[in-house]
Amino acid sequence: LPVLIDKSGLKLSELQTACIDTRCMLFSGNGDHLAAGGRDGFLRIWEVGSRELASETPIVTVKLHPRRIHAIAFSKDGTLIYSVGEDQDLVQY
Repeated sequence: LPVLIDKSGLKLSELQTACIDTRCMLFSGNGDHLAAGGRDGFLRIWEVGSRELASETPIVTVKLHPRRIHAIAFSKDGTLIYSVGEDQDLVQY
């Protein structure tokens, strides 16, 4: 399970996710959201509270690629997410 740890090394939370193999994770620029891409091609997004996940259930679960997601990035303003998958497609969500 992916574990969130802050800069001081304090364990914040563990993610309970249906994805067996999380390939990449990224916080939004303002720290309000955490996105994860998995081997299953799904993008999952969670809301993040001040020191923990607001919920262990993602607020977004969407299949963007037929296979693995290799990388994700938030737009500068945090309103869009980009992913690149094993299919070599760049997807904007």
